[in-house]
Amino acid sequence: MLNFVKKHISNYLISNNLKSNKRNLNNTLFNFSETNRIGILFNGSEKKNNIIIKETISYFSNKKISCEALGFVNNKRMYEHNLTSLNTDFFNLNDCTFLGIPKSNNSLSFIKNKFDILINISNENHFLYDYIVTKSNAKLKIGNANNKYYDLIIKSDINDVGNFIKEVIFYLELINSNNEKH
Repeated sequence: MLNFVKKHISNYLISNNLKSNKRNLNNTLFNFSETNRIGILFNGSEKKNNIIIKETISYFSNKKISCEALGFVNNKRMYEHNLTSLNTDFFNLNDCTFLGIPKSNNSLSFIKNKFDILINISNENHFLYDYIVTKSNAKLKIGNANNKYYDLIIKSDINDVGNFIKEVIFYLELINSNNEKH
């Protein structure tokens, strides 16, 4: 019964986030070359994801794009590999309310950040990811094919986060090159 109530409250919160989110959804073409800030949401429980995130931040940094990552650890404690570093923060279940809403300073700061692009590369289906994505004012939201809250959905093997991020970069650059031709 408690899970049933939590699920309905969670669905209401997501719905409310979508209604109240005042993103500027205009009809202008997206141009990757004009991107200044990228936020990446990821599953911080898996050690391999930390390596992929560092490589991804480095890639965007080389393109002169500021990139921040937020990893969610679906546990009440952090793992050894969850060391906060430059441009990467983590939070866990202790940093969330009873309903699963993030309450830590780093997660709230991430949500409020004005990203040009928000990329959810998590391979975990969790209310928390949906909450952050729907609460964010990012201009472009990218995620996997299993969610309706994104502006760009990339159908890929989400279990292989490395390939998924390569697909995201491929499509961002493809969109950019097509827009520059017009």
